[in-house]
Formats: sequence, C-alpha cells, structure tokens
Amino acid sequence: MSTGGWTRTLAAAAAGTLLLCMCRAAEPGSFTLEQVMSAPFPSDLVAAPVGGKIAWVVNVRGVRNIWAAGPPDYKARRVTSYSEDDGQEIAQLHWT
Repeated sequence: MSTGGWTRTLAAAAAGTLLLCMCRAAEPGSFTLEQVMSAPFPSDLVAAPVGGKIAWVVNVRGVRNIWAAGPPDYKARRVTSYSEDDGQEIAQLHWT
C-alpha cells in the first residue's frame, strides 16, 4: 500500500474511533430506582381566583409540603414545613 493509502486508512480509523467515543459520551448515565423514586414531584397546581397567586404540592421522598408563589416575580416559598413522610396525602388545594 502506498504512503497516501496508509494515511487515508489511518485517518479513517482515527475518525471512526473519535466518532465512537463521542457517541458513547452522549449516552445517558445509568440511574437507580431509588434516584427515580426520590425525585421531587410537584402536583395539584391551583391558581387564586384573583391576584395571580399559585400554589402546589411538592412530594420529596414521600414528604409532602405546600408551596406558593405570586406576582410579580413568582418566587416559590414553602408554606408548610412537614419534615417526614406520615403517609398522608395533601390534595384538593383551594383558595379561600
């Protein structure tokens, strides 16, 4: 094989190896069932009838708390401060 042939073969092999490495790096990492089950889970979003405020429930590892936000910046703040999973659901939020 000529020098040019070896150069092209080597370049193609290097490009293939680089492409393979890039594809492997793009694959998502593995995760555990515990990580999936412990992810924070917001639910029960409700909006106030007037004023633009919103509230929702966040479940983190079974510990449920109510969060709220309002205009103009809608910065979230925790309304309740439960610290352990007592098995009780928080549902059907409504504004009074």
